Amino acid sequence: MIKQYVVKMINLSDAQKVYANAYADYDNTGAATVSSRDATIITQYVVKMPVTLGDRVEVTFVNDDDTQIKRTVRKGTELLQIPEAKAGYAWSGSKTAFIAPVYANITQQKIYYLIKITEE
Repeated sequence: MIKQYVVKMINLSDAQKVYANAYADYDNTGAATVSSRDATIITQYVVKMPVTLGDRVEVTFVNDDDTQIKRTVRKGTELLQIPEAKAGYAWSGSKTAFIAPVYANITQQKIYYLIKITEE
């Protein structure tokens, strides 16, 4: 089904896209990106070949309403697709105090929170 989806022969539901996203990469809106790479990884897993996803790191941005935006980046590189923060808010490494995020040389999973930084 993934291969058929990639060549636009069929459509996948949003739930199917989440499960088909074995490589864990996302587009600019945070939606799961499904590609032939996902089909390859699933096939390798089914036939019991070693599957390594170790070259990607997931970065999660948690909005003030607890919705999440996910991005992935190759380990050791810089995350360039930062979601825009609304006016008076900024992304932080902490839920309660502003800790400036570091988007360069990401080597492990990161979570950033949208926090209020100015009075309205």
